[in-house]
Amino acid sequence: MLNLSERQAVTMHVTFNLKASFIPPFITINAPAETPELQHLATNISQLTNSQLIAGISPRGTRELVPVNQIIRIHTDAKHVVMETKATSYTLTQRIYQLKQLLPSDLFLQLSSGELVNRQHIRHFSLTPSGQVLLSTGATTFVSRRCMQQIRKEFLK
Repeated sequence: MLNLSERQAVTMHVTFNLKASFIPPFITINAPAETPELQHLATNISQLTNSQLIAGISPRGTRELVPVNQIIRIHTDAKHVVMETKATSYTLTQRIYQLKQLLPSDLFLQLSSGELVNRQHIRHFSLTPSGQVLLSTGATTFVSRRCMQQIRKEFLK
């Protein structure tokens, strides 16, 4: 632990290095050596960024907690709400409208009354009347007319 006089001597500089290829975003700590304080900082950053979890039922029938940043999309399928990650799909007990309120709006975009998509996994977005969306998994989905107007406003700012 740093004492007060040492804290005044240590300054932390924050620099953004922005590139379109940094998906998902990551944080790098640059220092001359790894210290317990820096390890504590890394642990706190990790907990902060992965703090929100969604409980889903795996294909094996077990209840698992999934970090929000691992979710690619949430959609309805045969009257069930399904959450997709790179590894697997989970069944959820919540409804889409409940998840929309629960999930961070800066990370998830509502494409229709039955689908939410992680913005980081959108590879191509067509603003045509059909509103086709290509995801990082290669899956293609569509935007409803009701949501298209809001998405146009947001993406054409």
